[in-house]
Amino acid sequence: MVTRDPPPGSGASHHPRAPRPSGITPGALDEFRWDGDALRRRRLNAGDQAAFPLGWVHDVVWAPTHSLTVAAPTLSVHAYSPPLTAMSYYEVTNRNTLRRNRTELTEGPEG
Repeated sequence: MVTRDPPPGSGASHHPRAPRPSGITPGALDEFRWDGDALRRRRLNAGDQAAFPLGWVHDVVWAPTHSLTVAAPTLSVHAYSPPLTAMSYYEVTNRNTLRRNRTELTEGPEG
């Protein structure tokens, strides 16, 4: 499970070798994904499900909704297969390309 608090986001990330489905609990998330030219936004609302293929670079951030009167965290449930062993973080450069900032390895496969 991943909690997304009201701003800021965690940064664009990539999960090598681990495509995953995701489900959203009360609240909403905005996903900004790299399409090869720019970041594209899609809204994920409570109850929505999404799947992310290999090589998907995206940033998922808390999104305000009209139905919530208080800015509360939104929880998303992720299932990785094979287990997640690394995650890389990126930034969009001034030339509108992706640059990897860092890669974090896990202590061992999650499971």
